[in-house]
Amino acid sequence: MSDRLASLIERYRRHPGRGGCGVGAVVDLHRASHEVIAMAISGLGCMEHRGGSIEDTGDGAGLLLRTDQKFFRRFITPGRRLPDGHRLVVGVLYFPPGEESNLPAWQQEIDATLRRHGLQPLGWRRVPTDESALGAKARASRRDVWQILIGEGMVPDEELGRALYSVKHHLERWFRDLYLPSLSASTVVYKALATGDQLRRYYPDLRDPELESDLAIFHRRYSTNTFSNWYLAQTFRLLCHNGEINTIKANRNAVKNLESEVGRDGILMPQGSDSADLDRVIELFDVHKIPLPEALCRVMPLAFGDLPEPTPEVVRFYQGVARALGTLGAWEGPAAVVASDGDHVVAMLDRMGLRPLRWLVTRSGRVIIGSELGAIPVAAEEIAETGQLDPGEGLAVDLKTRTLLDPRRLIREVVAHSPINFQELAESQLVPLPPRQRASLGGKAPKPDRRVLNLFGWSQDRI
Repeated sequence: MSDRLASLIERYRRHPGRGGCGVGAVVDLHRASHEVIAMAISGLGCMEHRGGSIEDTGDGAGLLLRTDQKFFRRFITPGRRLPDGHRLVVGVLYFPPGEESNLPAWQQEIDATLRRHGLQPLGWRRVPTDESALGAKARASRRDVWQILIGEGMVPDEELGRALYSVKHHLERWFRDLYLPSLSASTVVYKALATGDQLRRYYPDLRDPELESDLAIFHRRYSTNTFSNWYLAQTFRLLCHNGEINTIKANRNAVKNLESEVGRDGILMPQGSDSADLDRVIELFDVHKIPLPEALCRVMPLAFGDLPEPTPEVVRFYQGVARALGTLGAWEGPAAVVASDGDHVVAMLDRMGLRPLRWLVTRSGRVIIGSELGAIPVAAEEIAETGQLDPGEGLAVDLKTRTLLDPRRLIREVVAHSPINFQELAESQLVPLPPRQRASLGGKAPKPDRRVLNLFGWSQDRI
């Protein structure tokens, strides 16, 4: 390597604009395989330059995968049985360090909590890990990672998500320092306070060819507004995020108001980041059966007034959502989000559009999304379609129908299938203002009273 090339590489490595988190996803429209996971891990490693580190400890890295029923069923405790036709739920729990002697009692109480919610505890699995893969800071603060195996029990399938949400809420309130990275009927999270390569080495599961998935969302964190820790590594329960939520104070206040109205506190993650709080709000929509694409459209609205040809339905949808949600539906970035609930994989930009999200579809039926597409190499002749999201746009893969919803089709589908009456929300109880009267002083409006301007923090120059 020439001295000049080495100098350029070092200058790029140290450039403050190179960071900002790396996000992405790999989806196979036809089948699950370990190759999907391997591609995501490779992409994670190739976006290492977008992540942050303190000495040998990364700011965080993680994967969200579909729960592989065949892989995890073998860990059910002998003597317990998952009934035919029932799904196996896999939850991930971080127990605090130094609590090894209390773990049996904690686990028994968690099993009892599951039974009280009508669920069937089927066993515990200490997740295999390699502590030597971590940096010094991550090892010193390492959490004890366990997976809990759960059956549907007496809970109807359509109520399973709500039951699991209630369990999560109860456990995190009543168990000190217990954290649940995921507890879902469809997905499972592997994350750590690590770099991308450290994550791969830390969890042997991720290298096991028997672990398969048709989707993998990945994230390499560059911490800006919070200190790095195990809890704030991404992915979260549903999403991963590149950017900052610059309206976070108003958004958190809106959630607090919602908590008082519905009589449930603890919606947000204690001492969470802006990304973690956005994830918890999307999770709230999810438990109330709002499809993931619509939930993201509600909280990250596009600037519909700037659309070249906005349809009346799209305009009414966003007007209705704005009236219904207020600040709860206005999480302003810059933000690039990739998320999955197991039914959809969604990529979306906020209306500022200051974080890159690119996508492509291969001829073999794979969809690749990323901050940088080159992180997952694809031969040119294999590319069937490619694009980049513009401000406010989203892209979704419907995993039930195995179809791709491009940005134009996505918003049409959301509006067409929304369960809310946005037409009524947009127009009901509106009081039309009388026509504006022109001033009769030679066509010039009178100057407003300076005292009134001062009262509202305005000035004549600002007007």
